Amino acid sequence: MNSILTVKVLTREKTLFQGVAFAVTSINEKGTFDILPGHENFISQIYKTLIIHEENGRDTNIPIDQGVLKVYQNIIEVYLVTSIKGVSSVPNVSKASRV
Repeated sequence: MNSILTVKVLTREKTLFQGVAFAVTSINEKGTFDILPGHENFISQIYKTLIIHEENGRDTNIPIDQGVLKVYQNIIEVYLVTSIKGVSSVPNVSKASRV
C-alpha cells in the first residue's frame, strides 16, 4: 500500500495546491473527517475548511465556502465551487505547524 496521497485543489480559474500529503481533513454534512492513504474511494461535498497535512510537517489550511472532494486510489482532487475571497494561491493560504 502506498503511504502518501497525491492532492490537487482547483478552482475554475487556477490550481491552488498540488503536491503530496500523508492526510487530508475537511468537513461534510456529517462532520469532520480525515482521509489517509488506503482510504476507500469516496466523493463528498465539503464545507468551511480543507487541511492538507503535508509530508514536510506543515499543514496547509484552505478556507472554503464549499467544494467537492474526490478520492480514488490515493489521489485526492478537490474542486472548489466557491472559495473565500482573498485566497488565490498557496502562498496566500495560512501555514501552520502540525500539532
